[in-house]
Amino acid sequence: MGLEVTLVEPEPVPVRRPLGERVGAVVADLHRAHGTRLRCGIPVRRLRGTGGRVTGAELGDGTTLPADLVVLALGATPATGWLSGSGLRLADGVECDALCQAAPGIYAVGDVASWHNTRYR
Repeated sequence: MGLEVTLVEPEPVPVRRPLGERVGAVVADLHRAHGTRLRCGIPVRRLRGTGGRVTGAELGDGTTLPADLVVLALGATPATGWLSGSGLRLADGVECDALCQAAPGIYAVGDVASWHNTRYR
């Protein structure tokens, strides 16, 4: 479409959380090869606008990217606070083995599960 595109990603590489650093680096390279600018490791702090229209995105480092259009792709932060003190390992979700087992007889699935996928990591 001939548009200038900047992808802003709070993680060091895109799709790191579900697919890992290596796949994220490949995805970043594909974006760059297609002319997309990447700003990784920096969150969006807020959107700026006037008259009901977006004019830019203010980033966590204080810079503002001008924008005529913003497309949001929101993820989720695993809600693990209620498991504090449970004895389960909690980091980027409930830490599990390759079969999603967090502890003997305890399994986690979905966005809350942080597990090693041998195919992608």
